[in-house]
Amino acid sequence: SIRNTLVLKKDSLLFDFSKNNKDSYFLLNDLAQSINTYGYKEIYERSLENLSSKIKKSLWAKNILSELMISKNFKYGNQFPISQIGKTELRKLYGKKLTLVDFWFSYCSPCIAEIPFYSEVYSKYKNNGFEILSISTDRSKDVPNWKKQIDKNKMNWPQVLDENGIISKKFNIIKFPTHFLLDEDGKIIKRDISKVELMSLLAKTLP
Repeated sequence: SIRNTLVLKKDSLLFDFSKNNKDSYFLLNDLAQSINTYGYKEIYERSLENLSSKIKKSLWAKNILSELMISKNFKYGNQFPISQIGKTELRKLYGKKLTLVDFWFSYCSPCIAEIPFYSEVYSKYKNNGFEILSISTDRSKDVPNWKKQIDKNKMNWPQVLDENGIISKKFNIIKFPTHFLLDEDGKIIKRDISKVELMSLLAKTLP
């Protein structure tokens, strides 16, 4: 289509621009918008690689690269790529129909704020094939607090510790909370689904 042709042309122009404008924050902004709209493309990765080390070291560039790599690793329709953490096989913990994989850590206020909602949803749908799998990236010294938060908040669903976030970092998960909704085969349906959307989907899928 004409639209696809125009997008490809823009991608190509951005890549050419990146070769000669290695210090351009304008390019970084354009790449951020393109990644947000179209997800992962190899040409975006190559364009980012062309930027100067000064720009690459900026927090903005690191966040954009992280978003790009998450899009690459966690494409919708693909199998959830993290299969094992320590001795725990994640697949054995999936729900029969839907699984929400939630990355968090015990001193993350926005993560803790979501727990009452998850508790409510879990109580309602756990017997209908829905599962929550919480993966914590707590540091070794914070493991006692991780255990304390699980007890305090009555997180009665599977809990896995990715100590010091070693596996999560490999997959560029550095923003918390980050979560993925998986189907019965462990394929990714949605990333960072809103509470309203999740409730609607569960009501339709797991009556």
